[in-house]
Amino acid sequence: MRQRLHSALQPPGRFVTVDGLETHVVVTGAGPTVVLCGGLGGNWFDWDDCARILSAFHTVVVFDRPGFGLSEPFPRGTTPTVAGEAHRILGVLDALALTTPAVVVGHSLAGFYVEAFARLEPERTAGVLLLDSSAERDPWAVIPKRIRVAAAY
Repeated sequence: MRQRLHSALQPPGRFVTVDGLETHVVVTGAGPTVVLCGGLGGNWFDWDDCARILSAFHTVVVFDRPGFGLSEPFPRGTTPTVAGEAHRILGVLDALALTTPAVVVGHSLAGFYVEAFARLEPERTAGVLLLDSSAERDPWAVIPKRIRVAAAY
């Protein structure tokens, strides 16, 4: 595990354990939950402007994936998978006791992760937003209609 910084130097947020790894999480605001997932090389602070704006009306969750920002890296030889990262989103929400459906936002590579989250956890998904991301060729066939329609309004 990474050695924690002196409390005076501690960044915003806290650490939760997800899949056995210490994960840095920042939660701001109150209201319906929005999870902001960064692309490859993305860190918690990349979302500062978005989180500040959204937190006026939402509970905004930002976290560093393993090996990025302040989160513990994967053990040597471990390769992340799309399903694993989708389950990581669920693990972060569960660790924070945020059980209502969330809007999941994926930038770049994380678009695959949030799309997988919506497929694997439709009851925990209020909507999906892909930012500068690739997407499934026929998302209408794999993302439940309830989520597609709700996100359109």
